[in-house]
Amino acid sequence: MKKLLLLSALLIFACSSDSEGNESNNNSNSQRLVESITVLSATNTRAENYYSMSYDENNRLISFEYQSFDFDENGQIYYESEIDEVNIDYFENSVMLYDDNDEVVFPINNDGTIDDNDYAFVNGYLTNIESSDGQDDNCLQQQTWVNNNMTHFVETCNPNFEDSIVGEIEYTTHIRPNETFVYYRGGGGVISSIWIGLRGKQSNNLPLRFRNCGGSTNFNINPSDCSYFSETERTYEFDSQGHPILINENQYATQNNSSDSFSFVSVAITYAN
Repeated sequence: MKKLLLLSALLIFACSSDSEGNESNNNSNSQRLVESITVLSATNTRAENYYSMSYDENNRLISFEYQSFDFDENGQIYYESEIDEVNIDYFENSVMLYDDNDEVVFPINNDGTIDDNDYAFVNGYLTNIESSDGQDDNCLQQQTWVNNNMTHFVETCNPNFEDSIVGEIEYTTHIRPNETFVYYRGGGGVISSIWIGLRGKQSNNLPLRFRNCGGSTNFNINPSDCSYFSETERTYEFDSQGHPILINENQYATQNNSSDSFSFVSVAITYAN
């Protein structure tokens, strides 16, 4: 079950209101539970729908369905996966994620973070991850947090240094209104591990811009030093309580400073309460 085993995968790295990404007003007074995340349109990328999110009496996510789509440069779908359902069971010292094909159990600490020697936390924030590709490549990702926001990560890989990557994140002034919800594109196992807190606390503000540089470990990104470079920018629309209801994401990417590509995705978010 590859989808549920991607916990160590690098995340490359939503009424009426203004749609600017740097909107500073945040009037959220209550916790809203996400019901669905639906792709409205996309070009030249893969994106996912998340459906039928359900919660227990403690507002913990216990199940959802998701489906992946590949979009061409004209916004047409040329591949769609089967719909997969992920279920989550909570125990005193562990959490189990499972679908129709497999299950995986994660031991947890008292604060709900994953209890694994490859993960290091400080005050609930993830600071280091060690990972391996199962063959010869070993990577260490180190994360930098400023004012409760992850602003940088550096992942160094050996012996295959070309697999190393550096990331920078800039943020809006809009405080994330939902304690558990963050939106990243990725498989069901990766995103659910974030939603249920296995990877610790998430950044306090909604992200505005992501920059990633492959084949480098320089803290300050210079695109000319990267074997792969991408920059992703987001805009948001909010409901009257300050919860995201629409996220637009534009990405520019280049390979070896020669092959440029552009992609776009727009997703709508609905809430169960």
